[in-house]
Amino acid sequence: MMEELHRKLASRKLWLALVGVFTGVALAFGVESSEINTVTGAVTALLSAAAYIMTEGAVDVQRLQALTEAVAEAKDGNGGTAA
Repeated sequence: MMEELHRKLASRKLWLALVGVFTGVALAFGVESSEINTVTGAVTALLSAAAYIMTEGAVDVQRLQALTEAVAEAKDGNGGTAA
């Protein structure tokens, strides 16, 4: 369940959609377009960086799991030739 939530929160599509909704609501309430542009740009940049960091973390976890499994197989004698 946490992985599903993590995957959804890491979705750039979700965050860009939310930024779009925020922009529309802000325009409807008369917020200056320069302020909207500044906030939207900052949020988009921060979310892109966060998504990159989370994705790289997930890749590192997968790589570590594969390495751990390979070491365990080698230790058990199932994953290679004996010396």
